[in-house]
Amino acid sequence: EDINYGLSFVQSDIINVPHAHSSGYTGEGIIIANFDAGFDNLEHYCFNLMKTKGLRTYDFVNGDTIVANGEGRIGEGSHGTLTLSLVGGYSPDSLVSPAYNSTFILAKTENTESETPLEEDNWIAAAEWADSLGADVITCSLGYTNFDPPYPDYTWQSMNGSTARITIAADIAVSKGIVVVISSGNAFSHPTRNT
Repeated sequence: EDINYGLSFVQSDIINVPHAHSSGYTGEGIIIANFDAGFDNLEHYCFNLMKTKGLRTYDFVNGDTIVANGEGRIGEGSHGTLTLSLVGGYSPDSLVSPAYNSTFILAKTENTESETPLEEDNWIAAAEWADSLGADVITCSLGYTNFDPPYPDYTWQSMNGSTARITIAADIAVSKGIVVVISSGNAFSHPTRNT
């Protein structure tokens, strides 16, 4: 391989990333929209290549283009930083992510201070925004099952592909040619999933 993955080699090798990279698939020419709780450390050197390609950002929680943490800002962005680094981080000898050569759109859609259906609306608005900017992929590591009172929770029966607002929006995005990838790897700890 002509890329030194450093400590990220094992995680990359599990999903065959080195082979994809050596075959020329690095994300070049692809626009990826990452929806999450914000991005608090874009100054980290693993994002330097990403920044040289130009980042578009919007905070749908606070209503501006600042997706980082800050005094008086609603939400906390460490989770978004982590997921972004896994998709597009690039620091040879340390971290080389699968789509490091892509162009990125960052949307803060999650308010970490509460769980309400408004966050679904934020996601939908972000999907429309990403579509208007030519996104090829939407990636998101958020899920909505339980909401704060007085909002009713989703039940497993209502997660049928045609009830949740985000599911409907994701289907529309796919119909427009956008690949939508939702990670739900933490759902195993949900009490109703363990029975």
